[in-house]
Amino acid sequence: MNHQKKFLVILFLLLVSVSLFSNVVVAENKYILNYQTKEDNIVVTTKHAELYIKKGYINEEETYTIAKKIEKGIRDLKIYLGEYNKYNFKKIGKIEYYIEDHHTIKSNAIPSNGRVHLSHVHLKKSPYIHETAHILLDKNGEEIPDVWLKEGLPTYLNAKFAQYEPKIIGDNNNLDKRTQQYYQNKEFEEVLEYFPKPFYKGVNEQRGYYWLSASFVKYIENNYGKDKLLELYNARRKKVATIDVLEDNSSKNEKEGTKRIDEFLGTSVEKLKEQWLTSL
Repeated sequence: MNHQKKFLVILFLLLVSVSLFSNVVVAENKYILNYQTKEDNIVVTTKHAELYIKKGYINEEETYTIAKKIEKGIRDLKIYLGEYNKYNFKKIGKIEYYIEDHHTIKSNAIPSNGRVHLSHVHLKKSPYIHETAHILLDKNGEEIPDVWLKEGLPTYLNAKFAQYEPKIIGDNNNLDKRTQQYYQNKEFEEVLEYFPKPFYKGVNEQRGYYWLSASFVKYIENNYGKDKLLELYNARRKKVATIDVLEDNSSKNEKEGTKRIDEFLGTSVEKLKEQWLTSL
């Protein structure tokens, strides 16, 4: 009888182990469809993305991690954007991500051809949601909204959906804390004075403008709803060639039929800014 019990216990443990292993495999395959080596690149394919990773840049575990994060990020963005997702995966195909050891190249997205270049992947700080959001929000890149919307919404979405290790990123992706840092820093007084017009000198002020724009976007979503925010994003369109360093919101270059912010939200951008700053 004791031998029979031992056998049953061992059999049970084996079944549990197989089940757990199967779940891990299923979880892995949930995001990764293919992994192969091609010439100088590791090519990883998911349902919505194709990653081209320079050989030797990151190890296999890190490769799987960034691929899974990107695929999950795309799914999260598709759900969030709903009908406002402008990227048709069936017609256009997968988004291509190029990941190389280039420290001088900033992460960027090219909506016109569905390509994303990611930097700092080895540091696990890459703004992969931000750049992916540009692709889904602006499929051709020929017409974009005001700069505070164009950069504020992707920055907000990166803070909302991007997954970073706390021990590595700390509070650097915490939107509320980052906003307070810039709001309370006198070096950014001019940025705030001109806001939401894009007025900044140098990389630090530009970074501050992006985070302040993200906070402004969050304020609009919290007070007017996500649908109104996304409707506003898609209505405030201008030809890329007409975007100036200091935008005029009443510019004649705006797309015909473009509505003013007060027509959408029932208040002027100046009043909205005042309410937002008070909330901070």
